[in-house]
Amino acid sequence: MRVLRRSALLAGSLGLAVTTAVSLTPAAGAAEPATATIQVHGTLMVAESDGPAGGHTSYAVELADGDLVPVQGQFPPDARTGARFIGRLALPASVAKVASTRTAALRIVDHRMLTLSVVGTPTLTSPAVAPAALGAVHKQFVAAIDNKGALGQTDQTLLAHVSTVGAYWQDQSNGAIGSLAVPSTVTHYNTALTTTDCGLGSDFFSLVGEAKANFPTFNQAAGDQLVLFVPDACASGGVVGEGSVGSSFASGGVLIVKANAGIDGVYGHETGHNYGFGHAYARWFGSPQEYYGVYDVMGFAVSGAPGGGNFNQLTALSTPLRVFQGVTDPGEIQDVALGDHTQPVQATATIKPRTDSSGQRSIRVVDPDTGETLYLDYRSGGGRDVGSLYALPGGLNTQPGVVPSGVVRYAPGVVISAAHAGGGVDYLTLDAAGHTSLAAGGTWTNASGTLAVHVTSIGAPGAAVTVDFTPSTATQPFTTVGTPVIGGTTTVGGTVTLNPGTWSPTPSTTTIRWTVGGSPVAGTDDKTSFVAPPSLAGQQLVATVTESAPGITPTAAQAAAVTISPGSIPVTGNPTVTGTVQVGSALQGHTGTWGSLLSTVSSTWQWRANGVDIPSATAPSYTVRSADVGKTLSLAQTLTATGYQTTTIVSGATATVPAPVISPAPAPTVTGTPRVGVPLDADAGTWMSGVTLGYQWYVGGSPVASATGTSYIPRADDLGQTVRVQVTGSRAGFPDVTQPSAETAAVAAGLLTSVKPTIGGTPAVGKTLTAKPGAWTAGTTFAYTWFADGVAVKGQTGKRLVLAKGQRGKRITVKVTGTQVGYATASRTSAKTPKIG
Repeated sequence: MRVLRRSALLAGSLGLAVTTAVSLTPAAGAAEPATATIQVHGTLMVAESDGPAGGHTSYAVELADGDLVPVQGQFPPDARTGARFIGRLALPASVAKVASTRTAALRIVDHRMLTLSVVGTPTLTSPAVAPAALGAVHKQFVAAIDNKGALGQTDQTLLAHVSTVGAYWQDQSNGAIGSLAVPSTVTHYNTALTTTDCGLGSDFFSLVGEAKANFPTFNQAAGDQLVLFVPDACASGGVVGEGSVGSSFASGGVLIVKANAGIDGVYGHETGHNYGFGHAYARWFGSPQEYYGVYDVMGFAVSGAPGGGNFNQLTALSTPLRVFQGVTDPGEIQDVALGDHTQPVQATATIKPRTDSSGQRSIRVVDPDTGETLYLDYRSGGGRDVGSLYALPGGLNTQPGVVPSGVVRYAPGVVISAAHAGGGVDYLTLDAAGHTSLAAGGTWTNASGTLAVHVTSIGAPGAAVTVDFTPSTATQPFTTVGTPVIGGTTTVGGTVTLNPGTWSPTPSTTTIRWTVGGSPVAGTDDKTSFVAPPSLAGQQLVATVTESAPGITPTAAQAAAVTISPGSIPVTGNPTVTGTVQVGSALQGHTGTWGSLLSTVSSTWQWRANGVDIPSATAPSYTVRSADVGKTLSLAQTLTATGYQTTTIVSGATATVPAPVISPAPAPTVTGTPRVGVPLDADAGTWMSGVTLGYQWYVGGSPVASATGTSYIPRADDLGQTVRVQVTGSRAGFPDVTQPSAETAAVAAGLLTSVKPTIGGTPAVGKTLTAKPGAWTAGTTFAYTWFADGVAVKGQTGKRLVLAKGQRGKRITVKVTGTQVGYATASRTSAKTPKIG
């Protein structure tokens, strides 16, 4: 939100003040006629835009890619940063004409810094407004822009401000903030935006988006905080700071602060908005005056302190703000119960200064006139509050146009405050002179005079306070007592409503308390409607309405209990299945879709064949099995979420799983020469992965026994016949596939392996010569022919030759002829012997 610097000129002991404020620059991005709409899902961001006449809330939607789209429309007053936004936005005609896609349209909107109108009522799923978890960790990201003027402060000084403000909030969180990590450097950059507001005008969301781009790890949802320091020279119409509105001490946030003399107070104020705090008000004659609750950091930043500069704004949090965050200590608050308002009540207590860290520091009592809870705090002006405006003391003129006008006066003493809607606080002005605190001896009474607060004394132990309740003697009952009725949508995620009924006379104050099993439902006090959280599923919800009016006895009426049913998960799309539907292939499941819920959705998976669950198939992926042949497959996704009915959504059925086919399964080829004794080889080609191959050789169309290897040697019996091989592929779950090769040419006769024979023995008449054929193909049969000087020796066809006289002087040779079935006959002749002697 934005905080206006408040200039205060203190006027002596009267504490009169003169105030000045400069008007804010009008918002840019005025709406144009719309010709198209786009659906947007994102995270809502909320910021305050404060002017002299009061605050105005602005909104943006952060998209999944981090872009911020400023929007305008009707939002509930308790909308907070972090809520899930689903809605339609109207595109200006100038954008719709040139943008062909949603992405292109949003790019133009971002470039032109346009604000889009929300069409109808968006769906918001708000983050729970609950006490922060103890020990929240906030990582700080610090940036500064350099091209809009001089910052006037060193990086070391800027980081010191980050540490000062962080330490303040960690202390005030009472343990809800565990630590704040401050970086060692400031990230400087030049902004590309041409506006002169430096993010403190209509360009806040644009500059925030630009700054976040410098920090890829920034995660606001995880509690990270980003501060952007801008020069004091930026023309922002008197605005010195602006920040997003969170929901608790665990919230992250973004903020922009001017680097000027009042930086700590403004920075602390904006950080308070990050944590969900609203403004501090002074209730002037029944009308809340925004920012005038200067006892708190959420009030004005006020200049004009003695010695120059700003008054201390980092003061102790008031009790209503501590209650809002759920960080009060046991025994910190004394409750004064007024019973049924028929008997007098008096309670006394000494309350320690609000700045103390232990002991009783507040009194809580309900004003019987209004039903409003009031808190009594003692503001001493010491401790953390030293240097604050009220400690001086001082005062501020009311805003121009306020009737009656006057001065809101501040001083140490007992203050009376109440919670203000949206995480803020109201300080009561206690008399016609505008005093906001009671000094020793001071007394305040409510409108009917039935409730009085008296400060007996103020000293070192604290402020001694007496609370007196005196029943009115003129009370009358309501003539008509209403019958409250719970309605609306009584399911988790639905909006539960309450009709208080008809009462007469008309009540001046209505108190509503929602309970389950006698325990209050957090965040629902005085609400006539709320969204039922998951924790209420199956519980009986009761609403009690207490009405009061001046002179009328407060009366309570209870609505009949209703049971909150589990919600229905808003499914927007079923799961889908991708992949090839065949045995052995992997199918991949993809999650279904659903709308926003108040709790986290968990999924389990189950694959089905013909609608029947497949045992153990409970992962998002599934490998098709042989048992699935002839069936269709589908994927069931079961969604569970706390507070919601378990829902099962099922994908569409796949095509029928076909019988598996081994593929590829190429025809084999036979390599080698088809000849007796010469090996032939089978080339199976490339088959489907995981296939085992078997072989069978055929000769003349008939299988050869035991010929089941990758090669085959034709035999003599194969002569003149063709050969082929058949390859059979096998894989578990698949039918075998057999592929034959082409027939070879007819098997030719084999070629005998031969060597040149030799002759052994002595070449002399009467001696015996022996033919030695050498190493031929195994199984070869030999025949011999002897020659003398080339003439065949008659009758000599054996392996041996006895030399006769007629062969003297001649040279002998032998021809060896080899034969074998299936092979061509071969002959070899030896070398000649020496002449026979």
